[in-house]
Amino acid sequence: MEEVTAFTAPGRYIYFSRSLYQLCATDAEVALVVAHEIAHHDLGHINLFAGWAPKIASLPGAKFFAFAFHVLEQHLYGPKMECDADRYGLDLCLAAGYDAQQCLELFRVLEQYALDMKDLDMVYGPEKSDDDLDEHASWKTKAEIWAWQHSRGYLPIRDRRQMLLKHVQGRVATGKAI
Repeated sequence: MEEVTAFTAPGRYIYFSRSLYQLCATDAEVALVVAHEIAHHDLGHINLFAGWAPKIASLPGAKFFAFAFHVLEQHLYGPKMECDADRYGLDLCLAAGYDAQQCLELFRVLEQYALDMKDLDMVYGPEKSDDDLDEHASWKTKAEIWAWQHSRGYLPIRDRRQMLLKHVQGRVATGKAI
């Protein structure tokens, strides 16, 4: 796969494209990618596909199935499940002894790639996303942001990194090991 991506599928399958792997400068960055995908398994995000997908994966054309599953996965998981997988994946990395800051460098890598591809929305989100945290934002603004997030399947890269930084700070505040 030429796409810079990683995703999971039912069974024991995690797909990690060579293109993404080559962008990662450290083992910690690679670990966060893999842990994020493991998190989808552990959190039950792929249970919907558990019964029938492994049978299809062994048929000819399994690479096409994997790509089709990846596209479907983006629409079904949505930002909440992706954020849950980010947090759980980072916790797995911390439990394995990786440094949180080194793991979070993955988001710098993803941001640089998105900027190189001229995908400013993937880094910053839609222009209106700055208003989504405002309790007085209009329903139209909130609906547009929701639609953008669900069409992409993820929060913007900067928002994801910021959420994980807050997660790490919360762990420190509660005395959980980092």
